[in-house]
Parts: sequence; C-alpha cells; structure tokens
Amino acid sequence: MSSKRAGAGYMWAVIVYLIVTLIMMVMVMVVPIELNLWASSLIAQGAVILPILAAALLTPAPMLEQFPFKKIDFVTVLSALLMTVVLYPAVVFVNAVSMLYVPNRVEMLAEEFYQWPMWSVVLLIGVIGPLSEELCFRGFILQNLRSSGRAAASVILSAVMFAFIHMNFNQASYAFLLGIFLALVVEASGSLWTSVIIHMFFNSFEVVLSYAGDAIREAMGAEGAELLQDIEGQAQIKAALPVYAVMGAGGILLAYLLLKLMKSRRIAREQRFSSGVERGESPKTEVLSFGAVVGLALALVFMVETLFLY
Repeated sequence: MSSKRAGAGYMWAVIVYLIVTLIMMVMVMVVPIELNLWASSLIAQGAVILPILAAALLTPAPMLEQFPFKKIDFVTVLSALLMTVVLYPAVVFVNAVSMLYVPNRVEMLAEEFYQWPMWSVVLLIGVIGPLSEELCFRGFILQNLRSSGRAAASVILSAVMFAFIHMNFNQASYAFLLGIFLALVVEASGSLWTSVIIHMFFNSFEVVLSYAGDAIREAMGAEGAELLQDIEGQAQIKAALPVYAVMGAGGILLAYLLLKLMKSRRIAREQRFSSGVERGESPKTEVLSFGAVVGLALALVFMVETLFLY
C-alpha cells in the first residue's frame, strides 16, 4: 500500500469519469435517448468505483486492510448518528456561502428526483451512493494515503479528492467539510462502517428533506411557492449566515467530543484484544503523488468549464 497507489487510482477514476461523461453527452446529441436518474447515476458511480476497485485488486495487501469494515459497538453507532445531526448546521453554512457565488447543483436536479418515488431516490442517493463513495475515499484512497505515515495530510488530501470528484464547486464546498470528518471518524473508530453510517444518514436525510419541501410547496400553491422562493433568495441567505455560523461552530465542537469518545472506545477495545506486542512506526513518505495532482487538475478544469457553460 502506498500514496502513489491512491493517487493512481484517483487519477484513473477521474479520467474514466470524464470519458464516460463525454460519451454520454455525445449519445444524447446523436441518439434520441434520454438517460433517467437511475441510469445516469449508476453509470457515473460505476465510472468512479470500478477503476478504484481494480486498483485495490492489484494492490498486494489484504482487502480488510484496504477496506477496514471492522466491528463497531452500539455506542459508536449512536455516536455516528449523533455526529451527522451536529454537523448538519456547519454543512448548511458552507452550502449557503457557496450558493452566493455558484449555482446549487442539487437544486438544479431536484425536479428529476421528484419524478421517482422517494424510497427509490433514498436507495440510490442515500444507500448505494454513500457505500460506493466510502469504499473509494475512506477505504482504498485514505488507507493507502495513511501508509505514508502522515495522518493529518492524508485526511486533508482524501477530503480534497472527495470534494473534487463531485465535479461542481457547490457540492465540492461542503463535501470537503464532510470528507474531513468522515476520514476522522474512520481514524477515531478504526472502522469504515462508521463513515458509511454517517454518509448514508446524511444523504437520506437530505432526500427526505427535499421531498418534504416539495410537498410543502405543492400544498401552499403558487403564492406559497413564490414566497418560499423569496425566502431562499440571496438577501435572506446572507441574513441567516451568522446564525448558521454560530450553530455550525457549536456543531463542530460537539463533533470533536464525539470523535474523542469514538477514539477512547477503539483504544479500549484494542487494548482488550491486544497481544501486547508493540509495533514501531514506519518511515514517513510523501502523501501527494503525481497521480493525485493529475486527477485533481483534471477535475478542477472540468469544474471551471461547467461553471461557465451552465
């Protein structure tokens, strides 16, 4: 395992994603077909996860080492769910700030979501998406980056990679914040299950909240929908930013305390089953590789291009 393998896997995931996106755009223009939400989402997710799974298969390390799905206790599960709740205001704050400068990509796609039953969108975005992303970013990529011996740099770089793979600045802004804490919970708990739980809960909550908002708009009629649109305007967002900031800061503090709780339980569990043999630290190596730089650069170019096109 090495940071170079993480960078190479990420680079090929970005390249395959961009190639698949280009093919899909050409198909839409040439062939009179329109891919639905499920088809387009699964193709996009497959374009990212398949190159990384291929890289994992080529890595001479046990799968449990690359994808640490270790057992966690009930308290850690509850801590993960609670962390999702306390981090939500901070995510709302970052999203609100980004919306002052770039379009909200999720809102632009919301109408397509509402054409499907809520349970199917929860399954796609709240279960399948988070599981595949955690396998890639807190699994293969983070674990390979961690082999460099640079924990903090590995957490930050994995979060940047996670942010950029969303391929738009709006989602990238709060995906970076989430990526930091998702990596930290894996570090604290020692298990990939913790980040999977948080990611699934967060995405599922977002879907349910979006459908609830759409139902409220329909119930309020045209005038109510117009009022809600005014409330969601930039002036109102700016006015609410101080509240979001205070709540977000408080949430991050609570999240830090939850991380300490997870870590203390992991240490106690490891001591209980420890053989008593201490392992020396491996020599530290560079965490940033050529593949990571190329992948991030390609993703950034695509994000800038789409920002001006749309």
